[in-house]
Order: sequence, then structure tokens, then C-alpha cells
Amino acid sequence: LSFDEVEALLAQHKVQHWFAQLGIDASDAVLLFELLDDGDGAIRKEEFVMGITRIKGEARAQDLVPVMTNVQRILVQCKDIRRACETLATSMSTMGAPNHATSMA
Repeated sequence: LSFDEVEALLAQHKVQHWFAQLGIDASDAVLLFELLDDGDGAIRKEEFVMGITRIKGEARAQDLVPVMTNVQRILVQCKDIRRACETLATSMSTMGAPNHATSMA
């Protein structure tokens, strides 16, 4: 599903009622799309089912899902930065650049 498709679905009274029965606030299409999407701009069937399962129920759980999603994305970025730093450090050491730890001693 694209964002436009989700927005169109959420405009339907039956869909709003269904989400309400699950305890999900579907009044904000952008937020709901971001909660369900893995970042590729489309929601696959598996993403939808897993996302709805994660956010249904109490409002507190729904409030925490965006935080969890952002933390997971930040963690991936941190791991990428760490790998890049390690690669850079390795490249510098093979070029004969002084090691920061030994230059401080």
C-alpha cells in the first residue's frame, strides 16, 4: 500500500471503525503510515499485519511504537557509521598514519 492508498482507506468509515475496535487511533494517516512502513515508502502485507499487531491495544503502546521505530533506524545508522570509522582507521593504519591512541601517550 502506498501512502495515498492508506489515506484513502482511512477516509472510509468502516475502516475507521475497524481500527477503533482494535484500539488504534487512525485519525492521523501520516503517523499511522510511518508506524507501519519499514522506510521504503510502501506497506507490504507482512508489514501491515506485524505493525497492526504491535500497535493495537492501549494508547500507550501506540505512543511508544514511533519511538521504537526511530530507535531501530538510528541503531542501523550508528552501526553503519561504526563500520565506516573502523574501515577508515584500518586504512589510516595501513598508510602509516600515527595512531591517535599512541600519539596521545
